[in-house]
Amino acid sequence: MTCPNCGQQVADYMKFCSGCGTPVRAQQQQYAPPPVSTAQPSWSPGPQFGAAPPQRKSKVGKILLIIGIVLIVVAAGVGTAIFFGVRSYGRAMKNSAAYALAESTLKESQVAKDRLGEIKEVGFPFGTYKEEGDGSGFAAFTMSVEGEKLSAQYVAALVRKRSVWHVQRALLKIPGGEEIEIHRESDFGPTYTPEPPPVVDVPSDIQEPEPPGSSKARTISGGVLNGKATSLPQPAYPPAAKAAKASGTVSVQVTVDESGKVVSAKAVSGHPLLQASAVAAARQAVFTPTKLSGKPVRVTGLINYNFQLE
Repeated sequence: MTCPNCGQQVADYMKFCSGCGTPVRAQQQQYAPPPVSTAQPSWSPGPQFGAAPPQRKSKVGKILLIIGIVLIVVAAGVGTAIFFGVRSYGRAMKNSAAYALAESTLKESQVAKDRLGEIKEVGFPFGTYKEEGDGSGFAAFTMSVEGEKLSAQYVAALVRKRSVWHVQRALLKIPGGEEIEIHRESDFGPTYTPEPPPVVDVPSDIQEPEPPGSSKARTISGGVLNGKATSLPQPAYPPAAKAAKASGTVSVQVTVDESGKVVSAKAVSGHPLLQASAVAAARQAVFTPTKLSGKPVRVTGLINYNFQLE
């Protein structure tokens, strides 16, 4: 150690300089703590000390996440395609002559005005629509209708003949189950379809005397006549009825003359879209002549036709 006054060397254990007497202190050496090592020890506790093994990242979660994202994207694409496809098909139907005729039939109907009031809005059409190159076609529309008084569902069935559309039937479905018919073609069948009156089979061999002086042919009730026909053509399934998924039994009341030919036919029950075809087929039926007291008589009865969608 060196004396700060005279520069003489002083022993470390001396408190004063031996040359000038100046007090001196031993220079304190700065203590630096040893550095702390951050290195991991070369040993590690094994399973016997309860240490958890290193976790491995699972690939299953990533795969499921990717699959989920792909499914969401695909579902969104399919939903978008269906939405725009339906809208495009609906716009095509709404721009068609068949839809224009169905809409005008609704707006011009006095029955619809009386029940719904003035038509405010006609909703988006749903259904089927097809035009053939030979001038034929069919269409069936269902759409919501909002009137001043009431809202309802409007259903219209149309056919195309010689490139001209015709409304076969149009009706309103009122909330609560009531149906109001606003149009039907005159040759398409009766406006209403009441239940047929009960009929009783009368055997053809019953002996009933004719009134004296009667020259008019007798007419008896024959019940259901399907099993008594010698020729019973089957009716065609109308395209409009198929489009509307109409099915079931249609009963046609016929009158058969003394020679066994049908002289009149009228549908009395069944789906309206099927009645015209059933009546046309019934007019072509042929039966064995019925005799009463040895004389031919007229017979009235029912012919039942069963329409089933394939």
